[in-house]
Amino acid sequence: MFQVAMLTKVAHSSIGAMRQHFESVMQETEPVTAEVIAVRKAPVGDKLLALVDVAITIHGIDFKVRGLRVSREFVNGTHATSVTSPLHRSVDEQWSSTVAFPKELHQPLSDIV
Repeated sequence: MFQVAMLTKVAHSSIGAMRQHFESVMQETEPVTAEVIAVRKAPVGDKLLALVDVAITIHGIDFKVRGLRVSREFVNGTHATSVTSPLHRSVDEQWSSTVAFPKELHQPLSDIV
């Protein structure tokens, strides 16, 4: 389990009040759990190693992300693995991320995969 900042609506009109609200929100955390629920190996020989499904619970709300991509990377002369969001092809035929994870979730998700 890891902690992320709790998201709340800001209903203040002054910059000072907004800053004060932001600082108080950043001190609060909400437990987040994530669990790998399925792993599908990719064919051998490609950069893609596997597709992974993850169940995530944030503030008691459960959801699943299917198709996290586990890939082989070559970084600074050594092999490494990376975990990225699932991809989809948009109407203009370009590939893009299906889910944009906040930076607070990206590294913990990479760690459990």
